[in-house]
Amino acid sequence: MKRTEVFNYVKEKYQTEPEYLWIKFPSYAVLRHGDNHKWYAIIMDVEKNKLGEADIGKEDIMDVKLSPEKVASLSEFSEFYLRTI
Repeated sequence: MKRTEVFNYVKEKYQTEPEYLWIKFPSYAVLRHGDNHKWYAIIMDVEKNKLGEADIGKEDIMDVKLSPEKVASLSEFSEFYLRTI
């Protein structure tokens, strides 16, 4: 799913608009809940070599806040890089 598709989806489903908060990282977009203004996701473009890939260039990634139960249910999918805090 592309960045624009994610933005269209969250706008329709959650009435969320991306926010670009950092001068140093102008392409990083934060998605927040409307009522409490806490973030639920951030979309970033990172160098592919930082993701363990040999390719050159950048890849969009999305960091999403999820419950431990939800994270466990996604562990079977190779598309997800799972990290718990």
